[in-house]
Amino acid sequence: MDAAVGVSAQAPAPDRKPAILFVLAAASALAIIVGPLLNFPCDVCSGGLVSISLPWIGLAFYSVLAIVAFRAPNAPFLALISGFYLFVHASLITEMFLMPRFCLGCLAVAVFAAGAAFCRRGRNRQDDAAAGVAIALGIAAAFLSPFDRVDDFMTRKLWPVRMLEAAPSWVSRDELARCDHPAGARLVIYEKDCKS
Repeated sequence: MDAAVGVSAQAPAPDRKPAILFVLAAASALAIIVGPLLNFPCDVCSGGLVSISLPWIGLAFYSVLAIVAFRAPNAPFLALISGFYLFVHASLITEMFLMPRFCLGCLAVAVFAAGAAFCRRGRNRQDDAAAGVAIALGIAAAFLSPFDRVDDFMTRKLWPVRMLEAAPSWVSRDELARCDHPAGARLVIYEKDCKS
């Protein structure tokens, strides 16, 4: 009788699925970083300063969350932070479709991160409304192109030469480099997302 009571009183085993999904999100971010070294560059993730740094931030962020989820799967911090990354990914993915500029690596990171959040939500139904609001606000924010604007702004301020390097492939590099005039400034205009 005592043995049966002892077995039923044991705490349920912690759910490791969120931790595994955080590891997969971090691995997807690492794949984005390593891709150019293996001749699989991503045009979206090799744009401005924020585009280039975001996979590194994602790798660090989801690695930390994976460690926390393995060591303390029921930590309140994991529930609190999920609203933040659900908002960010909802905005990034919606903006990706609106542009349209697709990155399978970014999509994979978002899917694994959302999977980790919803694994936790399956046990904490009271947080479902907060997750829904975070996703809805992220989608709404994407219509203002926040990522694209921040990327352009930060690149112009901190890495202006990158603006010339990021010109579309159909813009002649000889034309960008050549200038026969003595002026101190030169203006080259092209439509950023135009494919023709």
